[in-house]
Amino acid sequence: MTPHSFWTLVLKIIGIWMIVNGLFFLPQFVGPLLYGHSGYDFEDLKLLLAVNLLIVVIFIAVIRMFLFKTDSLIRFFRLDRNFQETTFSLTLSEVTVLRIALIVISGMALLDSIPDFCRNLFEFTQQKILFKDYPNAHWLVFQFIKSGLALWVLSNSRRVAGWVTQKARED
Repeated sequence: MTPHSFWTLVLKIIGIWMIVNGLFFLPQFVGPLLYGHSGYDFEDLKLLLAVNLLIVVIFIAVIRMFLFKTDSLIRFFRLDRNFQETTFSLTLSEVTVLRIALIVISGMALLDSIPDFCRNLFEFTQQKILFKDYPNAHWLVFQFIKSGLALWVLSNSRRVAGWVTQKARED
């Protein structure tokens, strides 16, 4: 493994980690738009929507750079320079390391979301109200989706890692 391939793997792992952590912030962007509009006029809502949209676009661009444009980042920051050795004795392929990272990160996301989902589901069943009237309904849906996505990535880590490496080669 060369310093360049090492940094490629590290940057892709950071990109995957950013996606998983970015899922946590999605309800925080949508929540004020759906529920916090009572004290705002239309101009404030437009500004709030524009700022949130700008943040999401920047976040997606950064993730895209970390996952698919790693060579550009390595060249720009000169990450592969000043290494004593030109190769490392690591015999894992790029796809294998990405699979390990996907399994660890999605496992952590699953372990993080299941307790909150169970707690919110238990609270919902105890209150005996309609789903639309439940104050934490959006968190219940979010935790369900996060758990489902984490479980899907965990069970399809080979496909996701292959897709990331294939997409990076195309770009």
